[in-house]
Amino acid sequence: MRTDNAVRHFMKRPNCFVLIGVFAVLATLLASEFLATSSAQRREKSSREALSTTANRGADSSGTATKPVNEEIQRFLSAAPSIFPLSAPLVPQAGPESIDTYLSNCTTAEVRFTTGDTVCVKVTNVSSRSKAIYWVNPDGAVVQRDDLSTNNPATRVVSQAGKWAAYLVGYDNEKRGVADFSVSDPQQPSVDLSV
Repeated sequence: MRTDNAVRHFMKRPNCFVLIGVFAVLATLLASEFLATSSAQRREKSSREALSTTANRGADSSGTATKPVNEEIQRFLSAAPSIFPLSAPLVPQAGPESIDTYLSNCTTAEVRFTTGDTVCVKVTNVSSRSKAIYWVNPDGAVVQRDDLSTNNPATRVVSQAGKWAAYLVGYDNEKRGVADFSVSDPQQPSVDLSV
């Protein structure tokens, strides 16, 4: 009788259903890992058997067959896919994507240039969602487009004084990052006075 009352009391608490649900989900995930691993091992075993029968056909005249050289390594590698999903969160992630301007050597950071200089633009931690670098002149027109898949870093000789920008553009033509830089003309000094 006493156990009957304890069971009824346990079933009345709503937390017990949550605990049972969590336990069921964990049991299902654990079972699916073992089933995936065992089916992968079966496939590996059948492919190994197919290789050994092929090796038996190619045996030398004394009748000895060649054995796989690295069975232990093959066994470890066949188990690796089942281990990888558990260790995926432990892989270090790249930092945020950024675009910056450099001198023509592409190593010295700079934001002020003169006409005739070569400006280098580099993208660090390139995302798969970024596709190109757009060079925008002081008039707001895109004067050069460099694909990221083929050209990182990208360079351009600037010939117009003013405020330039290099945009990092994604596949939906959205601006993902910007590097502003200024170009001055030493032959045409300009002064901005305000009173």
